[in-house]
Amino acid sequence: MLYRGLFMKRKFHLLSVTMILTAALVSIVSVSSAAWFANEARGPIINSSNNCGYLCWSSSNWGPLYCEINNEASYTESLYYENIEDGSNPPLGGTNCIIDEGELVYSTAPYSKAYKASSKGGSTEVDSYCLMPWMCKKYVAVDGDARKITPIVIEQGSSAETILKVGESWDLGKNYSLMCNQVDTDGGKVWLSLYKNGVELESDILDSESADSRTFVAKDSFADMDDAVYFVTYADTVFSSATDNFVRLKYTWLIDKDDVTIIKVDDKFGEMECTEASENLIKLSNANRMELKIDGDTFFTDDMYIKTSALMPRSGAISKVRYYLYASKIYTTPDETYELRGNTYNTSSGTSLLWNNSLWSAFYFDIKDPETSLKYSENLYYQNIEGSEHPAINNTSPGSNVIDEGELVYSTTSYDKTYRVKLDHYFEVQMVDNYPVVYWLGNLYVAIGGDARKITPVVFEQYYEQEKVLKVGESWDLGKNYSLICNQFDEDGGKIWLSLYKGEVELGSEVLNVSTNDVDDRIFVETADFADKKDVIYFVTYVDKAFKSESDTFVKLMATLLLDKDTVLTIETEDKFGEMKCIEASENSIKLANEDSITLELDGDTYFTDDMYFTTSKAHEDGGFSIYPAKEVTVSSGYGNYGDSETNEEVLMQDSADSPKTVEVDLAPQHSDTDQETVENESAGQTSDAVKSPGFGVLSLISGIFAVLLLSRKSDF
Repeated sequence: MLYRGLFMKRKFHLLSVTMILTAALVSIVSVSSAAWFANEARGPIINSSNNCGYLCWSSSNWGPLYCEINNEASYTESLYYENIEDGSNPPLGGTNCIIDEGELVYSTAPYSKAYKASSKGGSTEVDSYCLMPWMCKKYVAVDGDARKITPIVIEQGSSAETILKVGESWDLGKNYSLMCNQVDTDGGKVWLSLYKNGVELESDILDSESADSRTFVAKDSFADMDDAVYFVTYADTVFSSATDNFVRLKYTWLIDKDDVTIIKVDDKFGEMECTEASENLIKLSNANRMELKIDGDTFFTDDMYIKTSALMPRSGAISKVRYYLYASKIYTTPDETYELRGNTYNTSSGTSLLWNNSLWSAFYFDIKDPETSLKYSENLYYQNIEGSEHPAINNTSPGSNVIDEGELVYSTTSYDKTYRVKLDHYFEVQMVDNYPVVYWLGNLYVAIGGDARKITPVVFEQYYEQEKVLKVGESWDLGKNYSLICNQFDEDGGKIWLSLYKGEVELGSEVLNVSTNDVDDRIFVETADFADKKDVIYFVTYVDKAFKSESDTFVKLMATLLLDKDTVLTIETEDKFGEMKCIEASENSIKLANEDSITLELDGDTYFTDDMYFTTSKAHEDGGFSIYPAKEVTVSSGYGNYGDSETNEEVLMQDSADSPKTVEVDLAPQHSDTDQETVENESAGQTSDAVKSPGFGVLSLISGIFAVLLLSRKSDF
């Protein structure tokens, strides 16, 4: 039986519309899909209602910028925004989101660093080189000139060593290799050769008579420099087994002499242009006016950007329209490991040691709800307990590097979060309302039944305006072995049949009606009993619309949320997490503290959970030291786009042959909430609606295209 829907449909039989319609639909996808970067390292979170005439990001407060904790001279890389008084726009702040030309500045400078063969091995064959932080990575300024930089291929740490057997080749990277040709254990000699692409570059015979005679140095003329050092290694010792001879190598250092970047004034790097280039300084600034994308990302280099929240309306005691922003860097190379560094403190200053999600990007932060996220941030702090065995670590009279029992505290608090289908789309939704969340050791969890002691991870969440187009018969992999299948679409009745699976087992199924104005009819909710709680919602999705191509039918899904009901973490008092022990567990909050004293390893790393640690410097002359928390993260799949725009584009572009097409467009009436406050960015000309009607802009665009085509067709007769 065919159902006649409550909404109007129109079939447009158009000739030769394939290219235009496809381009329109692809444009729609690119506009409506919002990228969410899974592998980013953010800086401090800034409220635009504060004084934003000058903002500065340095290696002390933004982890991606390069520095060496033991070398104060290494803190040369910085990014800052400074309002130009006679510029076209006022300072950033309030609703102004425009950075005038030249107001965003990146600067860096080289600094001197000793070769380890010299500082550790005592060799005088080499002394020092100039290291140059550049775009968050370390380079070498060739012969000390900041305008000529090359990447470090390999640099062995102070305690690192490599043992080579005679006849063995060591792959150094970038097609360089080191061959151990021969070892004379009686004479304490070793013959080494350096190769690139199988071609010998340098060769030397080392012996054990002195530090200099143990050091192999390779030089060449490159980057308009004569006899520039590009390779150093140090033969620590030679020895033999019953059958083979070996050499132990240390302090190895190599740069790629064939990969030199020359930086000149007017060179461009993304939106930035070099304004100053000398031996001692490189400075870039934005070449053109930049308008920060409200509720989006504004890239100023290929991998660095400023992320901005939506405009926050005036409410209660807050009289200013405002937004939140932070600088960030994205990491996209698979298997690349990067460090999320927290704010660096000098304990000599006596400053309180505290890190929240604004001061350490390892802690979870939701830019879509910044004020709530900041309010309920995870916190890590040090508190000196009076009468404890050791002096406070942030007090140098006298100083200490020992955190006594209970002095390192981690805390987190749960709060209610509105389901996106209700918050982002329609406030008249009745099926779902709020769900309790808690940030836990850097990740977002849901507190099951409102109990922070029983948490489960969020497997998948679609953010505002992100979408998934699913073809009838197709399965959507949601992660953790969960999937959603679109079984069938009853075109005349406007009914969609969806099923949720885990593995091969169907967990739930629902027939939704997209032909009515009742939003709840479009929401698929699945509940289960788990973690000793009844009827817990663990899956929600919203069918925004259904549409057809010539041969297939599709549904567009939004506001999807999935929890893993089979993975529940129960937290109880006395539970241990690395060096931390749960000292308080309630429905609303969790608190951990170190069970035993922790001795911070100066000039090293000290773990306090399984994957979080403190990095500390050597002791300063005044007895203090520098310290920051850190966590290493490995890129598993570049960056994630939960909107899945590639999939949508692929779906919408199929059946693009030159044959005539029949396209059926869903013209169902759409809801919009006109009572919600709209805040307008007067200076930027941007408008952010508290609630937007999904699909309305799409229909307008399609209708406009068809109108033009129909008029064009009439003119042919």
